[in-house]
Amino acid sequence: MFLPQPLVIRKSRSSFTYLFNAALGFGLLGYGYALLDRWPSVASWDASRDYPLAGIVLLSGLVTTVMFTVRPLFDRAPLMRIDETGISPRETGGLPVPWREITDYRFEKVQEGRSAYWYFFFTQTDAATGIVFDYKVSADEFDSDNDQVIDLVNGYKTGDRQAIPVTKQRPSTITASLEGEMLSAGYSREKELRSIALYWVIAIVLLAFGTYFGLAVKFGTVSIPLFLSDPLGFVLLGDPWLKYFWIGVLSLLLVATAFRVRDLLFTGVPLRADRKGITCADISPERINWSDISAIRFEPYGSLHITVTGGPALGERFVPIQRLALSQQEIFNGLAWLLAHFKIKFAQPLEVAPPPAAR
Repeated sequence: MFLPQPLVIRKSRSSFTYLFNAALGFGLLGYGYALLDRWPSVASWDASRDYPLAGIVLLSGLVTTVMFTVRPLFDRAPLMRIDETGISPRETGGLPVPWREITDYRFEKVQEGRSAYWYFFFTQTDAATGIVFDYKVSADEFDSDNDQVIDLVNGYKTGDRQAIPVTKQRPSTITASLEGEMLSAGYSREKELRSIALYWVIAIVLLAFGTYFGLAVKFGTVSIPLFLSDPLGFVLLGDPWLKYFWIGVLSLLLVATAFRVRDLLFTGVPLRADRKGITCADISPERINWSDISAIRFEPYGSLHITVTGGPALGERFVPIQRLALSQQEIFNGLAWLLAHFKIKFAQPLEVAPPPAAR
């Protein structure tokens, strides 16, 4: 009988990525302070050139330290949980992936640009319908060893199944959005408002940074207090490039905000599945019949991959679902329940035995 203790994986405070970000942030803050304090080893002969550079370096160091050092330090939410119910990565919204649906799992080092990163891959395949969910979880920040994770997963997969509690049947987690024989998923108001707020914060930082840099270069650092007291006056009296910079940033901000407001208030339900087929606003305004679909696969980072082999939407279609009100796992459960209810099944990939992997 195999009944180990659950494993909760959190961000490691001793990983190379975290230590590198901390060293980079503190290094930038130290270099900016040295420039302001006119240390002979770093300062140039002209202080008016060092002060704008110090402001840029200090701002970069502050953002790096807060976002990549302090924030992860207090972020103790689990990255992934492994227990008798299955594997629960953060991307599922806290819902476990049942062991009976996990068909492949492995650690793999992936080359991305000039750097290589460790990822934990596993595949969820619904036996009744053939829907596939591919997971790609960053493992560089795991506070647990890769071998420990693989050994635990192997134990659950090959252990005594009678000792493992049976998970709840579908679709208990999505009854609020499953009406009769239709699954309807709209955009999340919270996610849309969060995106709009993020756009405004980025625009304000860009405008302040660009204006500060332009004034420091033209008038010197003595103009900064005056800019803080009358920012609009300095913008209107500044160089033409500064006006164009403001116009460009504000135009991008308004366009991005307008698209989010449109999706939030005026766009219909972006994803709907019923007995006849699936309707996706990002693919086609017309319904795609189930008979024209050969495969449905959920891919990492919130993408629904639909292989259409007939009809007007012929081809490989990708639907962004990370902005929907339902989590990816809830959408997976809903589609699996509906398709099983309609007795629709897609071709399943062959199960691949996971190779042993170690960090």
